[in-house]
Amino acid sequence: MSRVETALQTLFEDPSVRDELHDDEANELFKWAEGELGKLESVEADDAAFEEKVGELRRLLRGMNRLVGRRADLSAQADDEALVKLTDHANALGYALTPAQLAASAGEIAALDAKSAIQRLTGLISGTDTPAHAHTEPPPEQEPPSGLASLLGRFIHEPPPTPDLEDHHNDQTFDQ
Repeated sequence: MSRVETALQTLFEDPSVRDELHDDEANELFKWAEGELGKLESVEADDAAFEEKVGELRRLLRGMNRLVGRRADLSAQADDEALVKLTDHANALGYALTPAQLAASAGEIAALDAKSAIQRLTGLISGTDTPAHAHTEPPPEQEPPSGLASLLGRFIHEPPPTPDLEDHHNDQTFDQ
């Protein structure tokens, strides 16, 4: 059994890593953890250093489990102890997450279902996620597939409609 398989098995057997989650939600967390273990193995040749990082990953997973399980009570304060601990564990694994970044997403995470909250959280930690309200456009050299382009053509090339700013429910004017 490889170091990754052994570490993953140990994480599976630790109820504190998943006790706040249903099976499909825990599987989402373990899927991310497995990828992290693969990265750790490629970087940490020494067994002792690898085990130290696995311990840090376990603590991070515990924090993520608690945060997602109790997301309705999530604080948007950057000095919240749970957010600070979670970012400390992420930083120990080499990620550049701050409590302020996590706090800025607290409301969004609290409103998501558990599986989506895990995906959002792992994306924030890994630096691969952008806020849901962020709008990104594909690079200019990428064109949508031809079938999709014909379906979307009118949306891409027509200007958006101008919103009707008249208030039809209120006869008062604001020109006073």
